[in-house]
Amino acid sequence: MTATLTALLLQRSEQDPQALLWGREAKPRFGPAFDRLLAAGVLVEEPPFEFWSTCEDCDCDFDWRRIQYLGERIVAACPIDASADTELEPDDLRSFLIHAPALVALLAEESGLADPVEKIAPDLWLLGRLPCGRAVFLARTMGAIAHPGTTLLIRAFAPGAAATLLAPSPTAAASRRFLEAGIDLVETVAALRPGARGIDRLDQHALAPKTVGPRLSIQVAARTVLVDGSPQRVPSQPFNLLALLARAVRDGAGPVSNRAIEEATGRDARDLVRELRDALSVDRLNRSDLRDWIKARRSLGAFELVLDPEEIEVVA
Repeated sequence: MTATLTALLLQRSEQDPQALLWGREAKPRFGPAFDRLLAAGVLVEEPPFEFWSTCEDCDCDFDWRRIQYLGERIVAACPIDASADTELEPDDLRSFLIHAPALVALLAEESGLADPVEKIAPDLWLLGRLPCGRAVFLARTMGAIAHPGTTLLIRAFAPGAAATLLAPSPTAAASRRFLEAGIDLVETVAALRPGARGIDRLDQHALAPKTVGPRLSIQVAARTVLVDGSPQRVPSQPFNLLALLARAVRDGAGPVSNRAIEEATGRDARDLVRELRDALSVDRLNRSDLRDWIKARRSLGAFELVLDPEEIEVVA
């Protein structure tokens, strides 16, 4: 087995809306995770096969061979040569229909996306939102990616928000087209990680690729802050401190002293820094990293924003 069970089902359902998982390939994967998929309706067992395919080199002109039960033996009987009968196991006769909507819903649940999954077009779902506000969509087929209205539909369901579309084997051309619309295109199976109960989950960090450009963008007049391309609400006084620290990095001025902070804001520097760290990290997956953006330089009695100048944009 190379692909995980979740990846196999996603790849199989991409190829055919009525895709089956054959008993022979399912057998090595039987266990608690497989049972969960059955209970959740992701896999629906079909009636046992009554017929089997003919031999590859057969010239009997039959389309199928009838399955026969000979005592404890199960055989796909050759109509012209008994020595060509194929011995079968009971699990060979089983098959499981893959129910794509249930698979998508279970994947969202395992990934901690609390919002109800919403089907917004054939083979296109809104899975939910990450804590940072990024909307996550999934396209089951390449046809859903190629449809010219998909980018407009995603933007309509995620107005003003960062968005990621999970898709099977996206091409470089498709990635550029979606990126131009402000949508990150990520290969579905590349974002899968092992889950705690045998069902894969989506790696939330893989769903929010690092934005090309500044990590921190401050629009002073509009009083807005973007962190890795996503809006972040920062209250007025912490905003002023963030702008002060960002300008110091941009201008090469180094750490900003507690005294300079207090003179500029009328607040105790340590209290205001604490509020700024809280504001930057709220509802963020990388909250610990963001809190560490503001470093205390105790020997200098100062604070510093530890981003490189090229990672910071300050617009008047």
